[in-house]
Amino acid sequence: MARSLIKLSGLKPDEDIEIVYTGLRPGEKLYEELLMDEEGKEKTANNMIYIGHPIEMDDESFEKKLKYLGEMSKKDSKDIKEVVADIVGTYKP
Repeated sequence: MARSLIKLSGLKPDEDIEIVYTGLRPGEKLYEELLMDEEGKEKTANNMIYIGHPIEMDDESFEKKLKYLGEMSKKDSKDIKEVVADIVGTYKP
């Protein structure tokens, strides 16, 4: 893909622009889920199609937690991962 984009820009791969293979970065996923289990995936007659339902949440509580997260980030707190885990239930520090 990188080579194609470089060529489409009128340049030459490995001459005008070096291509470096870096591998996965920490936390980078190999794939993205279209639906999470928490969304109550519901099967349909087609095995490739699922129905997702929105996750219920308390907007007021969420906004308070985000505000607290902002405060903790400004203090460069060591506990920031635990604060994120409190907000994002699927996050495991």
